[in-house]
Amino acid sequence: MGLFYRRIYCLILGLFATCLVQAQVSFHTLNEDYYHVLDRYTIAQNDSQFCTSIKPFNRSSTAKYLGTNFNRSKSDLFNHRLVRADNWDVLPQIDPGMDIRKERQAWNIFYHRPASLFSVDRQDIQLVVNPALGFEGGQENGASFYRNTRGVEMRGSIDGKVGFYSFVSENQFRYPSFYTDEINAKGVIPGAGFIKPFGLNGYDFFV
Repeated sequence: MGLFYRRIYCLILGLFATCLVQAQVSFHTLNEDYYHVLDRYTIAQNDSQFCTSIKPFNRSSTAKYLGTNFNRSKSDLFNHRLVRADNWDVLPQIDPGMDIRKERQAWNIFYHRPASLFSVDRQDIQLVVNPALGFEGGQENGASFYRNTRGVEMRGSIDGKVGFYSFVSENQFRYPSFYTDEINAKGVIPGAGFIKPFGLNGYDFFV
């Protein structure tokens, strides 16, 4: 079979396969506090069919829990509302008490949905874009260390069949001395690719 016909065959096979794909959505971001809330919620629901030891969780798998009433403590209700706001794209409808679109829309562009700086909600595509900002610092024997992160998080689905998630950040770090010694000895920062010096004993890298 010639190269041209092989390409045509692969194209037809790929188009046919997309018709058979089931709906997919993105996963929850791996976060200790966030997953603690989800673990607690599944325990409260006493549902043994949802295995919380396998992570990350699929957003659609938690939708059935988020769509039910949860009459627990005030902190549980607050966390339930927080997780619902972060997962509006997998819920059949938004809780009217949670809908902040009328009160907090900015220039008719941002915050159309709660917990989403920018969002697109159409039948063929769903998109959520949020900024990622983080800063922390401390002291060690008179020397300062810090973390400065700026990035963007993006998730969504295309035609309800392909889910995607992306996170990109630009970081400047100055680590405590014990960690800096490990970096200098091994020449790498765990979880980072290309690194370059920044300021005094600092590092700059993308994630």
